Amino acid sequence: MKTSKKIETGIYEDQYGRRAIIEVGGISREKRYAFDIDLQVIREWRDSTRVELRLARPKGPRGTLAADVKQFLASATRQALAGFKAQRSELRAWVALYGTWNRGKLQKKQVLDARDTWTTAGIAPKTINHRVRSLTQLFHELDGEKVPTPCDEVKKLNVPKVLPVVVPEHVINQVALNLAPRPLEQARFIILTLTGIRQSQLRTTNPETQLDLAERVWLVQSGKKGNHIPVHLNDQMLAAFKRYVALDGFNAENWCEDSEYAKIVHAAGWPQQVRPYNARHSVGFALAEAGADHQDIADQMGHTNTKTTLEYVRLVKSRLKKNSDKLSGRGLKIDAALKAGKKTKPALTVKTGQVKKRLSRKILAGNPGTAKRTA
Repeated sequence: MKTSKKIETGIYEDQYGRRAIIEVGGISREKRYAFDIDLQVIREWRDSTRVELRLARPKGPRGTLAADVKQFLASATRQALAGFKAQRSELRAWVALYGTWNRGKLQKKQVLDARDTWTTAGIAPKTINHRVRSLTQLFHELDGEKVPTPCDEVKKLNVPKVLPVVVPEHVINQVALNLAPRPLEQARFIILTLTGIRQSQLRTTNPETQLDLAERVWLVQSGKKGNHIPVHLNDQMLAAFKRYVALDGFNAENWCEDSEYAKIVHAAGWPQQVRPYNARHSVGFALAEAGADHQDIADQMGHTNTKTTLEYVRLVKSRLKKNSDKLSGRGLKIDAALKAGKKTKPALTVKTGQVKKRLSRKILAGNPGTAKRTA
């Protein structure tokens, strides 16, 4: 077997053609060329790739994963995001496994091993996907968007489709009435139930910059990137917000944790098997049932992926089909009438260009004496 021959720095030749290699900061790239490709073309590729790899180097030294997660979460801007607590929980799951590791040592294998461990432990696929996404964001934030991460080639787990849970309106109304002894939680429940906004989005709202009761607009922070979506407040929403502001609901000292809030709402009559978070599903279903455009529903619900929004549309169609099926047992006489009213084929058919006419078997059977007509 022939060995490769060095032509110049980073360019080699073997029995298959020419091979160019470039390495910067431990990251390498390789590309093959045919024998007849000019060396200048190969040199230009090495020069451009060298610049690309220099840009892809980490911004600074990598510490242990635990230390880098602490640095990542310490940002005041990140802590103000609606999804901060969820992301903190997702990254802590990584720290539990690889906290003492140098972050630069994490590879695809460790990500796959963690995914298998969590799957065996019964962690939901959607949660595992969120954990992988958070680790990717940590690498991009600390190293740069172009730096490779151990999650780059890890495929997402398939998440089973689950239709949104819709709680009947009479149950929602009763829970709201039962929360009267706790006016702050009652106002909070009414706002979340009427708008469909997440609890974390209400908690992180700055009333001075995001809420304009005079114009009836609430700028809701959507997603982990901090984008804002305007939500118009109808009369009921406006009244709930006025009460919430009057009770100083945006004061962090008056805010209870989601787990405590869930206990209060369940005690007021909310179905035990359903999270209070799912009150937003009733809003999405109501909008879909009213015929709202799925993009408008996505904006209202804060969905970054409209595939999630389409689940409400599917739920409406599913219910309409069930209602239609319930009616299928009615009108049996109508079915009989429809069958009796069907048009029958003509008894007499004529073939073009022929003098002879043919009668149907049914008529011949009923009229055996019918004579054939001849030319």
